[in-house]
Amino acid sequence: KYSKVAHTVSPYTILSSDIVIRVSAGAPTVLLLPVATDGRILVIKDNGSASAVNTITLTPNGAETIDGGAAVITVPYTSLTLVGEAGVGWYII
Repeated sequence: KYSKVAHTVSPYTILSSDIVIRVSAGAPTVLLLPVATDGRILVIKDNGSASAVNTITLTPNGAETIDGGAAVITVPYTSLTLVGEAGVGWYII
């Protein structure tokens, strides 16, 4: 399922059915990651190429991390791919 996220729905909680989240926001956007499961892939796409100005912040679930950290801002990426590991969190690939 492809999901287009607008800043009006920030923070957006990523659903279990989401795979690619296209962010087209005119303001900073927060994406709340689901609990990581082994091998789950998420792709976050800065659809408007504006994340240098309107940051996209990924917030992991509970004590989970992203590459060992609490949050990632996708600047200067135009897209970011994550893979999940149950009980640990997410890794940028």
